[in-house]
Amino acid sequence: MKLKILFPFIIINEVFLGGVVHAEEYNKDQPLGFSIKKMDTSADPRNNFLRYASGVWMDKVKIPSDQQDIGSFRLLKENIDIQLSEIIHGASKQSNLKPFTISQQVGDFYKSGMDVDRINKLGIKPIQKDLKQADVAVGSPKALAEFNVDLMLRYGASPILNVIPDVDQKINDRYILQFLLGMNPLSQDEYLNPEQKKVQDDYVDYINKILLASGEKKWDAKKNSQLIFNIEKQIAEISLTPIQLRDPVSNYHKMTLEEVQKLIPFIDVKQMLNKVNIEVGAFESVLVRNPKGLIGTTKIIENLSKDELAEFLRWRIYLGSIGSLGEPWHSIDQEFTRQRSGIQQNVSHEREIIEQTTSLLAHPVSKLYVKNYFNESTRNDVTEMVKNIKNTFKQRISNNQWLDEKTRNAALLKIDKIDIQVGYPEDWIDYSSVLIKPDDYLGNVQRIRSFSTMREFNKLGKPVINERFAVANITTPTSVNAAYMPTLNAVDISAAILQTPFYQPAADKAINYCTMGAVIGHELTHGFDSMGRNFDENGKLNNWWADKAAIEFKKKTDMLVEQYNQYEVLPDIKQNGALTVTENTADVGGIAIAFSALEKDIKNHPSDYQEIDGLSPEQRCFIAWSQLWSFKARPERIKTLVNTDYHSNGNVRAIAPLLHLDGFFKAFDIKEGNQMWYPPKKRVTIW
Repeated sequence: MKLKILFPFIIINEVFLGGVVHAEEYNKDQPLGFSIKKMDTSADPRNNFLRYASGVWMDKVKIPSDQQDIGSFRLLKENIDIQLSEIIHGASKQSNLKPFTISQQVGDFYKSGMDVDRINKLGIKPIQKDLKQADVAVGSPKALAEFNVDLMLRYGASPILNVIPDVDQKINDRYILQFLLGMNPLSQDEYLNPEQKKVQDDYVDYINKILLASGEKKWDAKKNSQLIFNIEKQIAEISLTPIQLRDPVSNYHKMTLEEVQKLIPFIDVKQMLNKVNIEVGAFESVLVRNPKGLIGTTKIIENLSKDELAEFLRWRIYLGSIGSLGEPWHSIDQEFTRQRSGIQQNVSHEREIIEQTTSLLAHPVSKLYVKNYFNESTRNDVTEMVKNIKNTFKQRISNNQWLDEKTRNAALLKIDKIDIQVGYPEDWIDYSSVLIKPDDYLGNVQRIRSFSTMREFNKLGKPVINERFAVANITTPTSVNAAYMPTLNAVDISAAILQTPFYQPAADKAINYCTMGAVIGHELTHGFDSMGRNFDENGKLNNWWADKAAIEFKKKTDMLVEQYNQYEVLPDIKQNGALTVTENTADVGGIAIAFSALEKDIKNHPSDYQEIDGLSPEQRCFIAWSQLWSFKARPERIKTLVNTDYHSNGNVRAIAPLLHLDGFFKAFDIKEGNQMWYPPKKRVTIW
């Protein structure tokens, strides 16, 4: 099979055309879900299935000028954003609302963000006290500890050391403190890859402009911008790679607090914990993912003068507040976003505030969204589909030939105990203690951040709460997503994803099985991919595999790595099979399970399945899958994703998993000699 010819559409030219595509014009004439109108029926599916399934869509769809890419997720998110805008606007127009209620908080947060005149007038006054405090913070390890916590609470993260509570992966009925390195604003690849020099230069220039706008002298700003970049680059060098971060076993290092303190003598660890009201003697050990990184951090800090460290800390204050500052900081930030992403224009200020409201007030906004836009009948229907997909998965594992009996039984037990919830949580996170003012945007942002962070710290020493739909922009009901959580052995399927193109109530079952059904199967498979398989039926980090089964699993996933390494997504840039192996395993498993469930349903209910538009149910299934993942992106976006994203390029996902299903080749009569042919000996059946 000639893998390269599958992707003639990935190199996008819109960015180089004369016309500007505005988000508000947003491909209104393009169908969102499965449609034969997306197909190029002049293409031979046996030779170029991507073109056959989505060729017309590829030709017609436009990347909005304020976006980096276009595909099912982006298109659906546009619809969700319109709905969220209506909700948030509605809340902001209500009067005489009782303080601390959801509508008051949502409406006043939005009002504060839209008060551009006030924000511009304030400038950097709201952060000046913290900027001055940076000079005091570097005076002693204790002062640095207190300031470091302030950065975590009010500015989102610290650039030198972060502490977060999390569920202990091996003893998951209790929380444990995790020590993490400083958080960088760019990806590791953007700091370290010589081919990213333009981004690096643009970033240094961005820092320089922010410092100049904030009052630094020209020479100081130039010197300090390079200093800041160099420090962040050093942190990137000692950080774990994206692939290393996916290995929970290698990243599980328990240490005493005293042992951690010896690694980072520049900061008073006990004082950090005192600052967030944690009793130092309340736990025996903490978790450190990257002990060598902490040692490296100490070396970095020790090589800085106090003035240099203070400058670095001040930069994080600017960075953590930049979205809440007015002009000229806002325009400088937007300019760098355009340079880095390749977009032609930035999203409107109003959209920024809508997205910020939805992100920070995640559960309050989600609760309003579910009330206004989510249908309970959809929840019931998808819950029934979950049962069918889960039962099919169990049957496939029961018939699995490469698993030994002990490992197979353990796998079946794990499937039985996977808790899948649909739409929204039974218990919502209560934000009613958070003060939101209509005239204090940055203050609102900081109070919400502090509330969320302290809420996590307050869990220490208490029984574990299995909070659901609780990760902003990832699992919350307004997120277009579904997610498997290994320490819970659970799946959340958000309300937002349960609509076209992922799910269409009362639609062709062949399409729903191979879109939403495949998504469900994908998330189930994550419990058994290269990372998820390390957790048992109770969500504990525990090796339940026989050695022979583990070896066989590795052989099969290595075949996927080899396959995906061959896909060229831009000239001379190929997909990283090792980086994406967990998601690729889930894609292959997801569509395989969904197709098996479809075949079973066709057998049991043949009258429900007819040929439509000359396409059999099986053909519609595979076309629907491919259309779901078809994707266009700017070159800058593709380059970033190929080095940072655990998911393969959308057009790779549209095709590659299908090559492991015999039913795909049968459905389109693909034979040896056709360009879509993939030899049976290379096809992988894992789950």
